[in-house]
Amino acid sequence: MVCKNCGADLKPGIKYCLECGSYIDEEEDVEVEEENEELSTEYKPIEFRDIEKPKRKKRKLNLTTTDYLIYAGLLIVLIGSIIVIIVAVVSSNNANKQVQDPSSLVSQTAKTLTIDNYTVKVPAGVNPTVDGSTLSVSDNRNYSFSYTLQQQSFSNYVNDHSIIENELKAANHQINSFTDKDVNGKKFLIYDITVNGEREYFYITKTNDKYTAVGVITILTNGNWELALNVIDEINQTVTFQS
Repeated sequence: MVCKNCGADLKPGIKYCLECGSYIDEEEDVEVEEENEELSTEYKPIEFRDIEKPKRKKRKLNLTTTDYLIYAGLLIVLIGSIIVIIVAVVSSNNANKQVQDPSSLVSQTAKTLTIDNYTVKVPAGVNPTVDGSTLSVSDNRNYSFSYTLQQQSFSNYVNDHSIIENELKAANHQINSFTDKDVNGKKFLIYDITVNGEREYFYITKTNDKYTAVGVITILTNGNWELALNVIDEINQTVTFQS
């Protein structure tokens, strides 16, 4: 506290200045002091490191027992569907291999067979069997056919189709349609017929001037009777009569 009159330092509680004798009013000095203190307050900048960032609260899923059961059921269905698809794909691949790979069922080499008074050479890739005067051949996938020789001129059948048609009708075979087809320069007469409710293809083609090859083609799983004509022609050209 200081004297207003002379500015001398004063001890708290005194009424008169020891230097100039002026009267001291303590209450007024206190108010001025407090006012000066307020005015002298310095600005302090905010330090942002002291400010704490609010923490993010983790959201909690409030799942009920029913929700868990639903999710579990969906998961089981998904896993089951995947298993079914895998099994179906594997089964399909196995089935395709069985159809497309009949090598274990057919001959891997050409075979020469004797039938009645002649021999024929059957190419590799088919399965041949002989029953009496009839040769049966199959590739175990597309077709099977029978092969026999008749001592008749092929030109007779070409010039008069009624000969074959009458023979087929006499054997109780229904004729659906007729067509002729050239294979490697050789003519085939093809009759689409029905035998005991099954659809088959009767063929006839020339072997030589005296003999004609005849038989029936049966369609198998993948079915293509035209593929059989090439094999029939190949066999037909290997005919050798025994002396």
